[in-house]
Amino acid sequence: MAKGDQLDIILGDPNLTWEDWETLGSIFELTNINQASKQEKREILNREIRHAYGNSALNLFRNNYEPDYEEIVRKTAAVLKLSAKVPLQTAMVAQIEEFIVLEVLSRLKAQIIKEGGIHAWHAIEDSVDSGVQKYLIAGNCPSCVASRFKTLRGPALLAALLAGRMAGLPQYVAASELILVLARRFGFPDLPMAGSLLERAIAALFGPLGWTASFFWLGLDMGDTNWKRVIPAVFVIASLRKRLHHHLNPAIFQEHYQSPE
Repeated sequence: MAKGDQLDIILGDPNLTWEDWETLGSIFELTNINQASKQEKREILNREIRHAYGNSALNLFRNNYEPDYEEIVRKTAAVLKLSAKVPLQTAMVAQIEEFIVLEVLSRLKAQIIKEGGIHAWHAIEDSVDSGVQKYLIAGNCPSCVASRFKTLRGPALLAALLAGRMAGLPQYVAASELILVLARRFGFPDLPMAGSLLERAIAALFGPLGWTASFFWLGLDMGDTNWKRVIPAVFVIASLRKRLHHHLNPAIFQEHYQSPE
């Protein structure tokens, strides 16, 4: 199964916005992606993501829907050495995407502490906690979700997130706030990125000027795969899947997000 798999389903979702396509296109330097029709964009991104993963020679004989996205996600998890940490064999694609997102964020945490000390991470914990509280005050989530955050304040919030003890909408909100804080720490939104706020922040972290460029790719077994495009693409697809699943407005964080002074 490839056409109609878990990647194609997201790319075929009618609720994807102009900004979503811009963000995905920016990963592959497709500056004119929105000049294409929706069906053309769907086919183009299917091809770009799959072929960035695949062997260059084999790609000559593949169509736009090969290889299957599940293979890509499972291999991405293996490259990030998740096999010994989480139950990949029994996990579904969306679950593995979550494991990948949390692993990337955990690696960013380790690098922040290495470079700036534990106090630098505590500052990020405070910023994320503050951002989540602004989100709750704005009334953008159900009361059952708000109650979850009442018991998770300060360091406990990110500790629960990175340990995989959060799920559903609370996990999405906490992870999104962490991504925004990390990107803002390293210059976003001053970077000229296209796309909706959260996806722009993800692109900023992984882009050529992004903080991850200095260390994240070191130690990865690159092989024939362009992981510098595949991992950001999987990260964005995971974010879109969560947002679309919960029927959230793309501008969900826009109201309370403030640029650094």
